[in-house]
Amino acid sequence: MTVSRESLTFTAALDAFEAVLKGRPGMALRLGHDEAVFLENGQVYSTTVNDAGELDMENAGCISPVVWDLDSAELFAGSVNSPVFVDLPQKHYRLLQEGRKPQEFTNPAEAGEAWHRALTLDTSEMQYRQSDGQWKMMAMVGFDGHRLYKEMPFDNKPGAAEFVAAYTSAAGPNYQSSSWDDDGIGF
Repeated sequence: MTVSRESLTFTAALDAFEAVLKGRPGMALRLGHDEAVFLENGQVYSTTVNDAGELDMENAGCISPVVWDLDSAELFAGSVNSPVFVDLPQKHYRLLQEGRKPQEFTNPAEAGEAWHRALTLDTSEMQYRQSDGQWKMMAMVGFDGHRLYKEMPFDNKPGAAEFVAAYTSAAGPNYQSSSWDDDGIGF
């Protein structure tokens, strides 16, 4: 694929990233020295790359047209025309439940199904491993004043859409969200 800097609008850049990444699951496209983009569930995400060449997945997010400028067009065109790919880090999830051994997953869909089957206890939580090796909470059990319910991760984080889709699929065709708060989380 070849694109020109002059014709590369923000929307055209997203389309070009998607085209270059579509046949490369588990890969990210480098954008210069300290950025990369990757495709997940049809959405293009952007993240920073540290000096060791590692992707910062905790701070990955959707690309915003607010940051688009002519310098971006030049960088993005060069990255699409002469692509350099790097491996996406494997995702690691851990389910903690009182009285049970922790369960670990590397597939967000398997983690979402496990979260569906998890006990609804106030101590249950799903975590993900950050690039520094530390575990961070991804989903937990909440309390609305009357009952416990399972909260879900935010939709804009990598792996979250697949996690939520697997959760709702495991819940069956009659599943309905019953406890959304103002932030759009909670099931």
